Amino acid sequence: MDTPMLRTARAFLLVIALLYAIPVELGATITDTGHHVVTVSQSRADPGVPRDHRGRVARSAAAKRAFRHHHPCPATGQSRGICPGYVIDHVQPLTRGGRDAPETMQWQTVQDAKIKDRTE
Repeated sequence: MDTPMLRTARAFLLVIALLYAIPVELGATITDTGHHVVTVSQSRADPGVPRDHRGRVARSAAAKRAFRHHHPCPATGQSRGICPGYVIDHVQPLTRGGRDAPETMQWQTVQDAKIKDRTE
């Protein structure tokens, strides 16, 4: 018997199956972090780069704080708080094997960061 509930369940399972199949066909990998399933493109990224539960490159808050302590915001001169118009950039991208350490970071304007991100 084909009830509306059974049709809905089949459609849901089909959608789930497609969500798992599409990334694999596009050359990506699927990683189960224990809480979330994360799809990570491997086209340009180093496969050994640690990722957070959202699939983003894991960042060290302590390294960022140490960088800001020694290199205050160019716009405000402050070591804490927001830095309008600037972001902390890694000279060598983390996705390409760069280290997440204060000595590998620099201040970069938001505009320059957007340009750099298009090529990385």
